[in-house]
Amino acid sequence: MPARPDVLDLTATAKRIGIKKPSVLEAVDRGRLKRRADGRFDLAAVDAFIASRGHVRGGARRPRTGAKPLGSAPAAPAPATATTAASKPPTLAALPPVVLAGGIFADRAAAELARDSYMARLRQLEYEEKAGRLVEVAKVQAAIFEACNSVRTRLLAIPVECAPAIARLKTPTEVQDALTKAVVEALEELSISFASEVEP
Repeated sequence: MPARPDVLDLTATAKRIGIKKPSVLEAVDRGRLKRRADGRFDLAAVDAFIASRGHVRGGARRPRTGAKPLGSAPAAPAPATATTAASKPPTLAALPPVVLAGGIFADRAAAELARDSYMARLRQLEYEEKAGRLVEVAKVQAAIFEACNSVRTRLLAIPVECAPAIARLKTPTEVQDALTKAVVEALEELSISFASEVEP
């Protein structure tokens, strides 16, 4: 098949982007770079991928030494949609396991990806905490302990409250009805108490 200036093979694509071939295949698997049916890459798609990588890191990529344009100009990255922290949380950058090779980053691109992922996750945690959807484990444990203690105390008070009235009853049915009523009233009191504590 004759070579086309607007179509690159895997080796040429990796050289143009400035990363290794496994990293190119990783970008394909993650849907960040589109591959043709014949296994090659359109030059426009490669240049758009290069532009998007520079945009994500907050600046334009420096041109590689010896890189020559092979045809069309790089496609400009799509403008980012302005959103506020209150309306939309930061998007977490997925960090695939293949980024690390024996505890050492395979290349600079992999290290930058890990750094970006860490910063995105940190911003996500900060957002969740400010939005009131992230609570300290110690506070949750303390609230559960307090609730269970309240239930225990209230249920243990039922025999003391009901003993005089139950002692005057004559049939098991009457005793059962009296105990059921006392338990239901105690649970309703606890529900009202818990609801008032969680109201803003």
